[in-house]
Amino acid sequence: MNVTSTAAPTFTYEEKTPHYSCSMRENTPVRGADDTSNSHTSASSSTKPRIRSIDIAKAIAMFAIISGHFGIVSINNVVYGFHVPLFFIVSGYFFSTKRAFSSSIVQKLRQLMIPYMIVGLVYIPVLTAVLLLQHSDKQTIVANISKIPLALLYGAGVPVHSPAVLPQIGLLWFLPALCFAFLLVRIALEARHTVLLIVLYFMIGWISMLFFHAPLSIQPALMGTFFIYIGYKARQYNLFNKRAPLWLIVLMMCLCLSCISSGIFVNIVNGQISLGPLSILHALCFSYLIIRLCQWIDLHNNMLAQFLQWCGKGSLIMMCFHGISDYCFPGYLLQDFLMNWGLSHAIATAILIFLNMVWAVIGIIIVTHSKPLAVLFSATRLEKFSHALSVKRFNA
Repeated sequence: MNVTSTAAPTFTYEEKTPHYSCSMRENTPVRGADDTSNSHTSASSSTKPRIRSIDIAKAIAMFAIISGHFGIVSINNVVYGFHVPLFFIVSGYFFSTKRAFSSSIVQKLRQLMIPYMIVGLVYIPVLTAVLLLQHSDKQTIVANISKIPLALLYGAGVPVHSPAVLPQIGLLWFLPALCFAFLLVRIALEARHTVLLIVLYFMIGWISMLFFHAPLSIQPALMGTFFIYIGYKARQYNLFNKRAPLWLIVLMMCLCLSCISSGIFVNIVNGQISLGPLSILHALCFSYLIIRLCQWIDLHNNMLAQFLQWCGKGSLIMMCFHGISDYCFPGYLLQDFLMNWGLSHAIATAILIFLNMVWAVIGIIIVTHSKPLAVLFSATRLEKFSHALSVKRFNA
């Protein structure tokens, strides 16, 4: 593998170059590191209660995103059906228009764009260290490092070939995309024809990516507005708290299984929708079923629910730490090392995926034990939540 490449891991359906790669239960009013909008509020209280199953859904979406970065077709056929749409949906679930628009802009820039820039700059020393450990020559190091500032400024999640050939920034594309998607949805909600504008956003983002990639992932943001709006309306109509008929659940499951077996997917980062409206319906049904699964976990497995809730509150941190490892660390070296010990390719890949998940979870621990990082990721309350969980386990 060429060490000068910084593109994302190979995925069968997209053009990428390889590189290093039930009822809802309300919880205490704790805001997580990835809460980029106001939480659910009630008229009787100024607190912002959390719904644990939604945090669990964020964690599952994040683990699915991680597992989809290793080019395993069977895994990608599953996770590319829901992971990014689900993340947009659950982010939209807590979307609020109570804050003034100008204040919302400042809030989103603070919560998403500042971590985006800082974590992107962290790529430089980390990748330099990795290349030095590989005994790369000076020319190779300079060639790889020089791509990062340009990739960070352009903010594309895939290699760009039009309007110019530009490197990608990897998983961090989601941060500016989510930031702009929130602001675009806010504009749409204040417009007269909200639904029409949301559909127009989606179509512009989707069609324009057939020809070029705009800076800062604005086109994925345009597509993401649709899913954020779905999450916003789901909360407004309490859809996730209403019991769906069994026949509808079975129908959704059959649709999702059929789409998985047929390789039908939605890949927002590069605007790939394999089968048009059916792909969108698949993403919505799959996301709904995942949320129902999260409600079941919330009610029947408290220990697992607490862990996933903690991960969900720190999903922005997990995304950033995985972005660092995915961009900078040559995972194929570890995979080759494990295979040289006699492990099969499948087992070596499973270990690699698991270690990437563990690293992302360790990222939450690192941030919650560092005051400056907790401030950067708006994770001071996540730090208190982590401490509360530790005290609860100790007392138990």
